[in-house]
Amino acid sequence: MKSNNMPEIRFSGFYDEWEQRAFQEKIKLVGGATPSKSNLEYWDGDIVWLSSQEIKNKYVSEGTYKVTEKSVTENRTKIVSAGTPLIVTRSGILARRFPISISLNKLAINQDIKALIFDKNKINTEFIVAEIISKEFYILNNIVKTGTTVQSVNIPDLNRMQVQIPNYEEQQKIGEFFKQLDDRIALQQNHVEQLKQSKQGFLQKMFTKDGASVPEIRFDGFSGKWEKIKISEIFKVTRGQVLATSKTVAEKSLENQYPVYSSQTKNNGLLGYYNDFLFDTAITWTTDGANAGTVNFRKGKFYSTNVNGVLISENGFANKAISEILNTQAWKYVSKVGNPKLMNNVMSNIMITIPINMKEQECLSNFIQNLDDYIIKNERELKLLQETKKGFLQKMFV
Repeated sequence: MKSNNMPEIRFSGFYDEWEQRAFQEKIKLVGGATPSKSNLEYWDGDIVWLSSQEIKNKYVSEGTYKVTEKSVTENRTKIVSAGTPLIVTRSGILARRFPISISLNKLAINQDIKALIFDKNKINTEFIVAEIISKEFYILNNIVKTGTTVQSVNIPDLNRMQVQIPNYEEQQKIGEFFKQLDDRIALQQNHVEQLKQSKQGFLQKMFTKDGASVPEIRFDGFSGKWEKIKISEIFKVTRGQVLATSKTVAEKSLENQYPVYSSQTKNNGLLGYYNDFLFDTAITWTTDGANAGTVNFRKGKFYSTNVNGVLISENGFANKAISEILNTQAWKYVSKVGNPKLMNNVMSNIMITIPINMKEQECLSNFIQNLDDYIIKNERELKLLQETKKGFLQKMFV
């Protein structure tokens, strides 16, 4: 049976219970400050200055700004050494995530960041970072103050939080394990981002630029000018219908086999599955809200909610290539007054430049779809690595 002070999974050779102490008994929190923006002698120096918004990944090395030595000596700005763990204690994202990072270089921090100072001969850096991440759910629900736009960490509560620490050798083993896992996750994240950038690079060259009638790169066998055409000339412009979320199910089944698309960005807009459909192979766009103007190709039978406009073609123009071309233009027509909107009448009048040759559209569509499929495959691999880490965090810490 697992002890309260022993994790479920351990490296072989370790059997002792972990030591339990209050956070403040092992770790000191040191905060920074923001130098006066009006004093030019404080800025554009040689010391990287980090704000809370710039802690997004496990490792940080660069900030947007740099400060001078004078800034450090005359203000409460603190310099931390390379390898120092950092936590964000005040930010707009704390209700969703408790950011913690490690500085790769010496840098200065602002007042919304706390550096974790401890005896590195007794506490392994990678271990303590992983342990704090393992307690993220507890921290978000018991230590982060919510209810306002900006959330903050209750420092006294954090200081009282219990941490469990094994002997240093076991810490090193655990720390190295999670470092290797984090490195794999970082590599996969970079790979996904590079793939997305590559796709954008291809699209810029394979679609016409403003004012041009032919793209920079083209498949062999195709020539002639692309044509500028109004959306209403090749599509029937309509809209989805209201559907209560409670009527959808999360998993596809024989009874509920039709995907339901909404305006959300998560999972490519997939809300769930339903027992009926409204459309069969069409292009949708988000009509309202923060994602207004986002265009997607929907292959096969599907249901779309009322926050999506729908483009229907009986002549094959509802395809991946046309949706991607439209996606590069639609955002320009979104009304930013109040709640962002791109209504049917505005969409109907948008002009896009497309190849009229359906075979060329097919070649473009297949190429782009293959790119998207490869990106999705790598995004799934990234998610699997992240879920694997989450599972280990639950079982390798007390």
